[in-house]
Amino acid sequence: MIVITAMITCLGCLAFPLFLFYDYNQITKNRKLPRSFFLIGCILITAASAALVFGKDPLYYGLIPAAAAIFGILAMLSLALLIFTLFFAFDFGGAYVGGSKNALCRTGVYGACRHPGVVLLFAFYVFTSASLSKPSLLIAGAAFTALNTIYVFVQDRCFFPKLYEDYGSYRVEVPFIIPNKASLGKCIQFYKDNQFKRRGGKPR
Repeated sequence: MIVITAMITCLGCLAFPLFLFYDYNQITKNRKLPRSFFLIGCILITAASAALVFGKDPLYYGLIPAAAAIFGILAMLSLALLIFTLFFAFDFGGAYVGGSKNALCRTGVYGACRHPGVVLLFAFYVFTSASLSKPSLLIAGAAFTALNTIYVFVQDRCFFPKLYEDYGSYRVEVPFIIPNKASLGKCIQFYKDNQFKRRGGKPR
């Protein structure tokens, strides 16, 4: 069982080299076939996570139902925010299909920090592991987060300055992974202003 769990975790880890190849393709010839690497990587990490969530855990320890329910709610909230951050907080087509010199999103969650998905991904595994009493999920989440941190560092230093115009100033203005008080305040204010506009108010 431990060997199978380790193999499943390694399968999920394969997603991150695919993400790197996908980003490299975007700043070079932007060929059609490597564009699918992002989707394949997402499928790999999703399949590995699902296998860990629904499979047996050799390190299972059990948790009282009330605590499990609270952690489960936090896990679903983290997952919802992660999906929003990766797919709906900006122009999906421009970011995942277009080549170099895409428009850079500097508002909302991307005004809080440059790579908000890192913390949200780790939070999902932490809360899901606690909710289901499965330490293997936490171990996998730690491995994925370590690789994800390396991945976004390479993005931040090598790929994004070529992929997005004016990324240098964005890197100076907005924190890397952990928001600070000022950037988090701007993020919250951005969504407050948008909600005000949707309700028919006049923008300030």
